[in-house]
Amino acid sequence: MNILIVDGYNIINQWTDLKKELPKTGLPGNGFEHARNELIEIMAEYRAFTGDKVIIVFDGYRTDKSQITKSNELGIEVIFSKHKQTADSVIERLAYKERGEGKTILVATKDTALERIIIGLNCFIISPQKLKDMVKRVKAEIKELSYIIRKTEDNSFDTDCTNNKKSVKIC
Repeated sequence: MNILIVDGYNIINQWTDLKKELPKTGLPGNGFEHARNELIEIMAEYRAFTGDKVIIVFDGYRTDKSQITKSNELGIEVIFSKHKQTADSVIERLAYKERGEGKTILVATKDTALERIIIGLNCFIISPQKLKDMVKRVKAEIKELSYIIRKTEDNSFDTDCTNNKKSVKIC
């Protein structure tokens, strides 16, 4: 079983299509919410196709939240760290907790300090670009499967057997 832990804001800041949603001031605003929602939707599609468990962790460091908040959106576990706690510390604990026989833990980040800790836990690091490539590959496979399904549905034909018309569908 694969478990993919995504360093949310780190990925948003590395993917130019999501980064452009961020406000120029660097202060939280609607752009952050939109970028977060886009990332969640992208990763939900990835999860639905691969069956991998996906957890996205966002910094709640600058919020007034006294505890970690978790939600399940589109089959993705979304976690915000609490006030004065970094997403990195939550990711470290998750990677440690989720390790086990038959599990492959992947952490998507470009944070060097976090990478060292994750590698020390015998988990794997994937770069933001590698994650983007994985997502693109899944989208291409979905598109190809959709094409095959549409083509198969279009390939029904009629046969004339002793004056009885029968519709035969190819599956």
